[in-house]
Amino acid sequence: MKHLLKIFLLFFIVQFSFAQDTNQETLQRIETYLDSIRNDEPRLRQFFAKLPKGADLHHHYSGSVYAETYLEYIEKNNLWINRNSYAIADRQAPKNERNEWSTVNSLKEDGYWSDIRVKIIESWSKLYFNYVSNPSDEHFFSTFEKFSIPKRETYNEGLKEIKNRAISENVSYIETMFTSTGFYDKFEKDEEFNSQLLALQETKDNLIQTKLAELYTYYTKIDNAVFLSKVKSHNELIQKLHTDNKIDNDKFTMRYQNYFIRLFDPATTFKSFLIAFHSANTSDLIVGVNIVAPENNAVSMRDYWLHMQLFKYFKSVYPNVKTAMHAGELTLGLVKPEDLTYHINDAVFIAGANRIGHGVDIAYEKKSEELLNYMAQHEIAVEINFSSNDFILGINGNKHPILLYKAYNVPIVISTDDAGVLRTDLTQQFLILARDYPSISYQDIKKIVFNSINYSFLNKSEKEKIRKDLEGRFLEFEVGFLGEDKSQM
Repeated sequence: MKHLLKIFLLFFIVQFSFAQDTNQETLQRIETYLDSIRNDEPRLRQFFAKLPKGADLHHHYSGSVYAETYLEYIEKNNLWINRNSYAIADRQAPKNERNEWSTVNSLKEDGYWSDIRVKIIESWSKLYFNYVSNPSDEHFFSTFEKFSIPKRETYNEGLKEIKNRAISENVSYIETMFTSTGFYDKFEKDEEFNSQLLALQETKDNLIQTKLAELYTYYTKIDNAVFLSKVKSHNELIQKLHTDNKIDNDKFTMRYQNYFIRLFDPATTFKSFLIAFHSANTSDLIVGVNIVAPENNAVSMRDYWLHMQLFKYFKSVYPNVKTAMHAGELTLGLVKPEDLTYHINDAVFIAGANRIGHGVDIAYEKKSEELLNYMAQHEIAVEINFSSNDFILGINGNKHPILLYKAYNVPIVISTDDAGVLRTDLTQQFLILARDYPSISYQDIKKIVFNSINYSFLNKSEKEKIRKDLEGRFLEFEVGFLGEDKSQM
């Protein structure tokens, strides 16, 4: 019996060692092949089209739907188009500009629709952008209001488009900034609170947290029924759209982040925080909260410290709500040099961000080495968005800080930001990663993919389920790669 046991044990050890060697041989073969094609974009595209990509964590819903989908709604409903500005009207043309507007059908009859359709796509995305007519960052941020009418009428089509594209790209999970939670009504004390909060910000007074607690009591008591109604209707909308469109299946999962806009007065912003956090705290589908809009906007810059204090306060009230926030989406020249020194610091040390979106100005931040070490030690991931950073900020190649983050072992994830506006997809972001940063190996890329699940805001059981599935996808990818003939590479 002991003899048979020894034979079985020896057989197991040999088989295990053989499997390990085979695995290492496969990984080395993939590494060698990837290095041989880093300057061959068509082959890189083939490679990354098959690669399992995990999750897209920095994802704006409205900017990820391609303009063509919004245009289908406009054509189907024969909306009004301004022939000069390409603005959209859903009911009737503005009376004072009536001579500039035509319906889609009349444009088709006159033979102008094909040209105007292209002009609309140009207006709503980076298609044919020439970097001359207006600044790229202004063009980018102006697009969202332009397609606001079709956006709110095409949630079903947009969600299906995003889901189907993700499945075709071998993407397991998307965490999308879906829609704003809306605005609270104005109240008698709003202006008083605005003055008080701005005064506390001026002196960076620590009493700010006490004042925020006072505001919380005021706003939740003065009209609690309306507040709860707004939260309920918002959550029910997401639940209905998610369920009706059968978003989750064995190949794909989607969850949502609430967001609010950082461009309003302090009282309005406080109320937006309140609705967004309470909504996320009471929904299984809404897994986090974010803040959006240009970071270099005058109000964004003026109130940045206040916004970070708001995050700190609401995370104390709702400790289970995760936060990812746009921070450091800035570069030298866009703002004054001294304004590049504190945004990521404050997002991490004041606001307690669980993830940082963009983080482009990290090298300019005060005590950046300490900040990077802290992010690594506390596993605060950074969401890297290559196409976005290139188009909006002109940051690409060796100007991008991805290798700095990697050197300090800060967790990295790769995301699209706004794939529709930027005319890109997640596969292209990984192509850029391999093409522009040859020191990042296949094993590094694989780790980045798993990071996107590990640092998502999914609950523990959901993460484990998707992570297990991702392991299976990689096994299939790697074994399939071993079976392919690369002799022609």
